[in-house]
Amino acid sequence: MADVDVKEGADAPKGKLVKADDIAAKFRADIEASVKAFSAKSRPTKDDLNGSQTRKPTLVGILATDSKPSAMYAEFTKKTCDAIGVNFVLKKVGGAIHGEGEEKGVNGEGVEEAIMEANDDSMIDGVMVSQGTVNEEPLKLTV
Repeated sequence: MADVDVKEGADAPKGKLVKADDIAAKFRADIEASVKAFSAKSRPTKDDLNGSQTRKPTLVGILATDSKPSAMYAEFTKKTCDAIGVNFVLKKVGGAIHGEGEEKGVNGEGVEEAIMEANDDSMIDGVMVSQGTVNEEPLKLTV
């Protein structure tokens, strides 16, 4: 292995700080323009079969684990969608289902069915699966 000459002090190369906000702003602007163009088209809603109303695009997030970080990510995604004009619907399946009167689900179960259900709904424009881990292994899905 070759020796590496590490310079310190004034002769050391300077790093460049890259702010994520500047990069994200470009993507956000593109997405907001796409959402605006989508919403400008006359698209019927379920309540208006004549097609005279417009609607926002709808993204379904599928959460299938009891992973707290995955749930927090889904909530962050909802806030981001709200900010850019996208409807976000969180569909909880498997291990994400728990509460009064409900039996705790199994992590990873129900994802395929939730995807097929979303695909069959003409009011759903996109699907995102929050991939937590099941027994320390990533969920393996074929879509």
